[in-house]
Amino acid sequence: MFSKIDQIAWDSYCVRNGVEDFLRRIPCPADSYCLEELGNLSAVLADQQFTYRIIDLNQPRFWYISLVACSRLRDAKHCQWTYNSSLDLKVEYDIWFVNGNPDYKQLNPFEHQFSFELHDVFEIYLALLVLNGFLLLVQIWAFKQYSHLLIWLLTGILALKVTGIFFNLVHISVFALNGEGVNALRIMGNVIDVCTQSAMMLELLYIAKGWTVTSKQLQGKFLLHAIWAAYTVVNIILYIFMLLAADPIRDLDEWQTTPSYFVLVFRCAIMFYFLYELQNSFAREDSDYKRKLYTKFGAACLVWFIYLPILALVSPKIAALWRFKCLLSIQLGADFIFVSILVHLFWPGGEVTYFDIPKRSRPSATPDADRAVLVLDDESSEDELFERQASVRLKSTHSNGVSDNRPSYFSIDPQSDENTCL
Repeated sequence: MFSKIDQIAWDSYCVRNGVEDFLRRIPCPADSYCLEELGNLSAVLADQQFTYRIIDLNQPRFWYISLVACSRLRDAKHCQWTYNSSLDLKVEYDIWFVNGNPDYKQLNPFEHQFSFELHDVFEIYLALLVLNGFLLLVQIWAFKQYSHLLIWLLTGILALKVTGIFFNLVHISVFALNGEGVNALRIMGNVIDVCTQSAMMLELLYIAKGWTVTSKQLQGKFLLHAIWAAYTVVNIILYIFMLLAADPIRDLDEWQTTPSYFVLVFRCAIMFYFLYELQNSFAREDSDYKRKLYTKFGAACLVWFIYLPILALVSPKIAALWRFKCLLSIQLGADFIFVSILVHLFWPGGEVTYFDIPKRSRPSATPDADRAVLVLDDESSEDELFERQASVRLKSTHSNGVSDNRPSYFSIDPQSDENTCL
């Protein structure tokens, strides 16, 4: 490493014609500047011991700081680097990396603290939060109309999606202010997103089995829930692995590791199980328009199932500087489009109803409100009047679930054109 660095790195004693300011000796003197900074103190930021100023306007690239237990023999003949294996030195450091000149950080506060591959992530989260938040409000209105586990689950999926995006957005916003963020919120947001993905898969499997479409009863509950629980656990294990075991220096995303390959194979297996159940439901269905639902719904779900394995195959071809935000945009966008389709399918009041889901029961009116005003005209006999009265009382009794023993009285005036129910 140092054989290449020595060709361009400036050193006040050994390489005075070097063009790049790469090297610093540590520890720096306490409450003072590092020795390499003494010749150009104007380039050092206030309250800092050293400052690296990197200007590369042609293209973004990754830069690293390496702490190496090497020292240089500064003699006129060699200036050799030597490794000191017996050195027992504990180094405490606080190094602040920023993107752009700190004196002008206010020009774009959501890029200054971030590496280039995280630029525009704030805007992505904000846009998807607004879209999913609006969709959640729409779904809440539908949730008030119908009462069923499928509606509950779809509403919960949207609520989880909004919560996960919100947590990540808060972390990004705080990171833009202090360069640290709220890591606990980031982890919680990602775990919630994993649970949201699993809940979406459960909703699809419910519909594929024809629940509320072809059959009012859900068949094969144990196998379905066992597959879903296993997939959820495997996804959580993958996230924990990426959080603890993945090397941040390696040019890998979460879908280029051994656990991720297993998750993708599991996802494809569930896709085939989904198609199998969908075919069985299609064969049992007699209604033509419900069969069209299975056909169109199956095609849309197949795209949702298969896009992630395809994305995992394509992602290594995307440059590391653009990969994260591309994958994030595609994943969040695909989930939003698919959940929008589900909201549309379950929307109440459509011309065609695919799902046999009962509406929420509303409180019945009071007994007095259920009573009709009976009018005795000149052509009605008194016996007809009391028969109609008994019918109204009987209807009131059935609608309220209790007997109503209060008598009804009528004021009948033969001389009057109007007859009043008292």
